[in-house]
Amino acid sequence: MCYSNELKTAWADVPAEMIAAKGAVSPEVAVALAEGIRRRVGSTLGVGITGIAGPGGGSDEKPVGTVHVAISHAGAIKERGARFPGDRESIRWQASQVALDMVRMHFLYNSQNAALTSAKRG
Repeated sequence: MCYSNELKTAWADVPAEMIAAKGAVSPEVAVALAEGIRRRVGSTLGVGITGIAGPGGGSDEKPVGTVHVAISHAGAIKERGARFPGDRESIRWQASQVALDMVRMHFLYNSQNAALTSAKRG
């Protein structure tokens, strides 16, 4: 996890200008985190999560519980925004579950599509 904006830029190549313009908690930064970490480590899939888990840090525009989760792979990018209730631990847990479900769905449907494509060729 990289909480600071500096680490988002250094570790996942998230442009500092994007963070300044959109805010650290935004769909754009979640996508940039997912894409950046995927490229940085040479993975087939990257996950980016950014949010305000509290107890402080929220605003009227982005209250505590605001979360953005993104997954990136060579073929596409998917992002989901949510607003979760609860305390810091609960919000972080819920965000992790969304991320894991997005990864699960990615592999479920991409594996199925790959199998269908192979079957059509054979």
